Amino acid sequence: MIRVVIADDADAILQRVKILLDGDSRFRVVGESRTYTETKSLVENLRPDVLVVDLRMPGANSESISLVKLASSCECPVVAMSFSVDEKLRRHAKGLGADRLLDKIHLHETLIPTLEDVVPRHK
Repeated sequence: MIRVVIADDADAILQRVKILLDGDSRFRVVGESRTYTETKSLVENLRPDVLVVDLRMPGANSESISLVKLASSCECPVVAMSFSVDEKLRRHAKGLGADRLLDKIHLHETLIPTLEDVVPRHK
């Protein structure tokens, strides 16, 4: 079973991701958070197989500091999420430590296949 921590300051997105993952027996949500500080603590303590996180998490000085520190704390694949994703934003997220960047609008189609792709590479 793939252990997942999900993090987003928007309750609607957090619940949407949780519902998608709960509907697939290969995944288990082991932690949820709404801030950078909570997320950092969860990944350090729970050591998930993957982190699904909002690109712009509150509680850090900038998105750059936030994602870079989360990626290094996690020691697992990081799948970031944002709205209006384009190639420039994808490159930016990759430079910050994200393995992938998903558009929040298309999570229903992209989340599970992306997790299937990134997790085995890190196990």
